[in-house]
Amino acid sequence: MRFVSVIAAGALLLGTLAPLSAAPASSVPAANATHVTLVQQNNETLTQKVKRTWRKLTSPSYTFCARCLLPPSATACTAQGKSKEEARASCQARYQLCAVTEDMRGCPQ
Repeated sequence: MRFVSVIAAGALLLGTLAPLSAAPASSVPAANATHVTLVQQNNETLTQKVKRTWRKLTSPSYTFCARCLLPPSATACTAQGKSKEEARASCQARYQLCAVTEDMRGCPQ
């Protein structure tokens, strides 16, 4: 029994000491390889930027308290929307497993 455990420990030690390589197995790139685009193209015009900024400035923001059970915590969630229910839905989407309420007692701001 001791002999088997010594052999297993030796195999484990030998396996962990083997050098790992992050290089690909072949140096020839695949035919369907895609190239990574580092900068996203933004085709937004100046008029669209002004409208988006104006909407953000003029739409009201609402603050809710998101209370989570796991891990036990309470977080303030501020969202903008055309109505209070739309803003609440935005907070609920951000904190999916939490209860989103208007009661801010005990919630850090």
